[in-house]
Amino acid sequence: AEDTSGWSFSQAAIDWQEADGLEVPFEPTEFELQQLASLPQVDEAWELGAVYMNQPAGTPSGPVIPILAMALPLGVPMDGPPAPYMGATLEVTPAEAIWRGLAQTALERGCRPAEVHVLTPAAESVLKPLESLSQTQIVRQSHFQQLHELLNMLSSF
Repeated sequence: AEDTSGWSFSQAAIDWQEADGLEVPFEPTEFELQQLASLPQVDEAWELGAVYMNQPAGTPSGPVIPILAMALPLGVPMDGPPAPYMGATLEVTPAEAIWRGLAQTALERGCRPAEVHVLTPAAESVLKPLESLSQTQIVRQSHFQQLHELLNMLSSF
């Protein structure tokens, strides 16, 4: 048996808030930016938001709380309900989900909006490079006109 009489034990506190600050912020690639910037612009405003789901999802690396992001064109008739982007890996950040939600809707519709309405500084920040490459304006709002209720409903599934 191993002699453990010389061992000493101590506890070390981990500052989880500090650890979160070390995360590298998401930035879309140059290809992704050019792809969206090259789409024809339509005279529409889209609300863009994200919400964490209430129920965890099982993944090969363990359970994660999925994040749901969606772009919703305002006042535009649509053929069906908007399709949300769902990130179900540990690596997907809210900023990445916001970008993927916008990109998915823009590519499905084959256009990009004149305005994108967002609520958070993170969403505004991740979309700034698109604003500088194209005529699409990123507008920070205090609340959504339509998207809030839809995201709340979807997050409860």
